Amino acid sequence: MDCRRRAGSRGRRCGRVLAIAAAVTLAGCGKLTANGASLYGEPLRACLEGGVPAQAVTDFGVREQGQGRDYEYTPQDTDAVISVARQSGLNLARIRNGTTEVPRVFATALPADFGSDQPEATRKFAFVAIVLPLVLHANEEIERDRRLVNRAARCPDGIGPANGAAASRIAGLHEEYGTGGDHAALLRRLDVVPPSIVIAQAAIATDWGASRLAWRRNTLFGRRSQEATGVTAVPSVMASVRAHIRMLNIDPAFTEFRDQRAKQRRVADRLYGPELSQTLAGYSRRGDAYVLDLRTFILGNAFDQFDQARLADGTPMPLAAASGPRIGDGG
Repeated sequence: MDCRRRAGSRGRRCGRVLAIAAAVTLAGCGKLTANGASLYGEPLRACLEGGVPAQAVTDFGVREQGQGRDYEYTPQDTDAVISVARQSGLNLARIRNGTTEVPRVFATALPADFGSDQPEATRKFAFVAIVLPLVLHANEEIERDRRLVNRAARCPDGIGPANGAAASRIAGLHEEYGTGGDHAALLRRLDVVPPSIVIAQAAIATDWGASRLAWRRNTLFGRRSQEATGVTAVPSVMASVRAHIRMLNIDPAFTEFRDQRAKQRRVADRLYGPELSQTLAGYSRRGDAYVLDLRTFILGNAFDQFDQARLADGTPMPLAAASGPRIGDGG
């Protein structure tokens, strides 16, 4: 059956829309842009998702049609991180209990004074305020690609030669993840990582950002992550988070992690970091001792309460000029 027929009147327009959408240029997912060029485009995504209108998402999450903007900033010090958190309405207590979402505000680096003496509680708050949105953004990118691959797996007729942009993207994902055109295998690898795990691993590896490697070279996960992904130069903390999640998704050492993640999806359709952390003995030479410390760290800092957190859909509050440029402002 031609899947496009399922979309009703919108589906009948798919042939024409897909021909137009085939001209959409794929933006690099790791590149920050100021023009907000769309990755797939709203018409294309509407057809691929069974005729359900979908908001177009760009390569760094800058939303089209004026419905919202992401902000990036480079904090000069910890006080700047705290100030931005307050201005944007970041409230970790409310995020933990699920009563608010995470503002779409992203730091490009850790402040240099993370390596100096300061109140532990202050640095911990600032560290989470930086890393949590980055993890959610990286997961959001993965979820977007998963929707595309899921559609192709369920509905092969919906992805064809006429849909050049989507077909090219899927082919690129198979190449990146080494899955040889097997959609089921790709979906097992192409999946999100619970924020609790990523934040805890970063905090442990960098002593809550105090490590010189972290605030001078944007490396949040130590040399283990760098060696596994082949990434030596890290342009931003966002790039570091993306590379780490990719490592967990492709490295043979974490096959058990991916298997258990798939099982959690089947059983509960939600992921729980403390349980999945038990599969990461291969991450450290300390093996089981590291796993025990990681789970204890997650639960002791209530990071598991971030596993269902989501980025806000609305427009973030305007930030003071001193906090950095808004994406798209050309600053």
